[in-house]
Amino acid sequence: MNSDRVQSDIECATTTPFTLKGKTALMTGAGRGIGRAIARRLVDAGASVMVNDLEEMMLLESETALTQPRRVRQITGDLTEATIPEMVVHAMLSEFGALDIIVHNAGYSWDNFIQKTIDEQFQAMLEIHLVTPFRIPRAASTCICESAKKEIAANQRVMRKIVNITSIAGTDSNPGQVGCSAGKAGAIGMTKTPAKEWGRNNVNVNASGFGLIGTRLVQPITGADAKMQMHGHETRHGVQPRLLDSVKSACTLGRLGTPEEAAGAVLFFCSPLSDYATGEVLICGGSTSDGVSPGFAIEKQKDRNRRTRTHRERNLPPPQVCTTPTSARGYTPGPSHTTSGGACFLLERGEHVPKRGNSACEPPTGPTLPR
Repeated sequence: MNSDRVQSDIECATTTPFTLKGKTALMTGAGRGIGRAIARRLVDAGASVMVNDLEEMMLLESETALTQPRRVRQITGDLTEATIPEMVVHAMLSEFGALDIIVHNAGYSWDNFIQKTIDEQFQAMLEIHLVTPFRIPRAASTCICESAKKEIAANQRVMRKIVNITSIAGTDSNPGQVGCSAGKAGAIGMTKTPAKEWGRNNVNVNASGFGLIGTRLVQPITGADAKMQMHGHETRHGVQPRLLDSVKSACTLGRLGTPEEAAGAVLFFCSPLSDYATGEVLICGGSTSDGVSPGFAIEKQKDRNRRTRTHRERNLPPPQVCTTPTSARGYTPGPSHTTSGGACFLLERGEHVPKRGNSACEPPTGPTLPR
């Protein structure tokens, strides 16, 4: 009985109540993970898809993995180069003759705390997460607007779709991700303004934001794919395996999302089901408990790891949780309260109050950072 119900649920979940047959889609960042899952959903729904990514090998793998390779074309290119977005749009129009759907999935993270973030690093995050989703629609604007005018004149309503990708880093922010958070927050503005400008041309512009999804970004940090070369710089991805449990506990659903689940949120905005939705942001993040984002848990653990490495390099004992009784402190500290070498640091909310000479703590005196 239960097995029949599970099978029925699977069939319902994979049956598409609409078709994208005859539609054409431009899909960036389609080489792996969420991007490949979105491309597969679009192809399965009937669309012809142009996939883009940095690595040709990954695109070829995506093309092979899709169920209808005859309706898939691929173009390699770095979208942060000023001329590439227009080149990609022209290739799309040359292959398919039309452009109905754009999904801006290309992106990566290059993280650090604000005091350690260099200009090039911050600008790189804006280029891929904010500037690229501006350049591609601008390059496609003539085709989209002229086609819309002809259709409206013929009393036809043909809806086109633009889907930007934001994240909980953009909606809730994550410590250690000032560049990524700024770019992803900007993507929301890049959603709402074009939605108002192009509504008269029957273009839906929406954004889907992801929480923690099971991709290489949450693989073990020692994994083979944990390093990535971008513009002459090596960036690292992944987390400590033991951290995943704390991340899952911060999520209401108690688990990571899958690329296929993330793709489902994007597919909704690509489909006729969203024809009367525009300027909206849909978060596919499993929700979080107590207002703590999974990204915050990750950065908190990374900060602990950095402090431990620093103490090890200086031959100091590792940071320990402060055990001074609350009554002795005279106040209630935040949860991140560590001591080392006779110094106590209130790390929560940016309050750093050293107490030298012994391991006892004192409440903060004088001004502290705003809560």
